[in-house]
Amino acid sequence: MSQAISSSGGDAAPIPLASRFAAVANHVGVRQELLSRCVNDGFSGGERKRMEIVQGMMLNSSFGVFDELDSGLDVDGLRQVAACLTDWRGAPGKGVLIITHYLQLLDLVPVDWVHVLQNGRIMKSEQGVALANKLARTGFLGDEGVGP
Repeated sequence: MSQAISSSGGDAAPIPLASRFAAVANHVGVRQELLSRCVNDGFSGGERKRMEIVQGMMLNSSFGVFDELDSGLDVDGLRQVAACLTDWRGAPGKGVLIITHYLQLLDLVPVDWVHVLQNGRIMKSEQGVALANKLARTGFLGDEGVGP
């Protein structure tokens, strides 16, 4: 992690980095004993998802892409991760792209746009979460869906 931070122009001094790492991990809900492991070594699905957020926050990424972040998380974990994503996307110059098949995460994180992709193409887009709510009710092939 310190090499990645150094190459991105960040401060990788050992003591400040270690304390910042511990604080960010705590904010995201990562247990301190996991911090000494290699990246994703022996982590559960939910722990890997949390560590994705920790890594992005440690690198001070301006944009995070999270694919199926809601898989492997219990309800409390999902709420904590959603709060972290909400903080991230609310910071000046920051944004997130959340790729999901389920509405539950979108109920917890403010959504600017919903895009529906099929076979690598955007089939439909709408501002806000209304499109996701429609699809949760009707599915992709229902009367209001976007399927063929």
